[in-house]
Amino acid sequence: MNWSSWLESRECFPVLRRAAVRVVRAVPRYGIPLSVLPDGGLKESSPEWGRRCVQELVNELWVFARDQAAVWDESTCLEALRAQGADRVALFISSRYVNRLRDEVRTKRTDPHRALYRRVRQCLQSEPGVRTKAQRAGSFFALEEGDLPEADLGRLTQIPYQDWPPPPADGPEESALSHTAVVQAARFFWREARDRLGGPCWLPVRELTRYLVCHLDMAPAPTQVSLAGQAPGEEDGPAPDRDLPVEATQEQAATAARLPELALTLTAAWSEREKQAFFARYGREMSLAAVARELGYGGPSGVKYLLSSLEDRMADFCLLWPGLSPPDLDKTLWAAFVEEVIRACKEGNRSRKDSVKENRE
Repeated sequence: MNWSSWLESRECFPVLRRAAVRVVRAVPRYGIPLSVLPDGGLKESSPEWGRRCVQELVNELWVFARDQAAVWDESTCLEALRAQGADRVALFISSRYVNRLRDEVRTKRTDPHRALYRRVRQCLQSEPGVRTKAQRAGSFFALEEGDLPEADLGRLTQIPYQDWPPPPADGPEESALSHTAVVQAARFFWREARDRLGGPCWLPVRELTRYLVCHLDMAPAPTQVSLAGQAPGEEDGPAPDRDLPVEATQEQAATAARLPELALTLTAAWSEREKQAFFARYGREMSLAAVARELGYGGPSGVKYLLSSLEDRMADFCLLWPGLSPPDLDKTLWAAFVEEVIRACKEGNRSRKDSVKENRE
């Protein structure tokens, strides 16, 4: 069955609905404005938004898949995807649709400040010693206890933020969007505001965001989870500080129940060589040089590139599942998922060795 025939069958609509749900979940994780989705003008919290958006997306995905059918027939075997289950087909369609949305956002030069605002807010909410509160007017933060007033924005912005001193930087290696750098900049901004206003107060997170935009060369982008901390690696350096702990949700619990299945779905698209490399590096905790020798590479750089590619594909996959990527990353859930991926690669490697042994006998 080719893509065009499948789109004319009844089988396609339940799969397209799954794909639509994945798109709705993935869009905020990529920092894509909700306005690009059908019914994006409705409030996200309104009861009708989710149902109407998903239903409209099903129709859009059908048209999108029909337009891409000829290209997909040449590059991707539908039967191979169907053999892996409906979720695999839904993942294929949703990931390509999200990529198109990302291209559209970049082409239209959509304001990235919303993604930066969300990142800053999450860092402050997860930082001990920083008080936060949310109101209709937005999110606020403070560094001192007590009954504090809200900042007088007229006085606060009398001097443009570009004329304020920039936030201190520990060194050129520190990412401007790392948790440590964001919190450090927030503390500096709060102290500057306190001195200018004559006392401590609640500051709007959006004002901190505007200040950062004026002083830091930022291009807010979706944060990817690094595997650098999963294995020893003198070549890798320390893992970035990107933990965003949040309270567990029902959706995250559902993700936790499906971790083995998700790991198999992810690794089903990996080659045997890729599985061997991943298991050797993160399961057996071998160095890059040792993995290179075992797989026949001339040096560690080839293995490092291969693993980096796998990490990118893994990060894209995780964007579609609550709890496995920012903005609602659950560190424990992520670690458990990595273990399941390692197990899936190990089983695939074991099956390959058993097959070779049987052929020799």
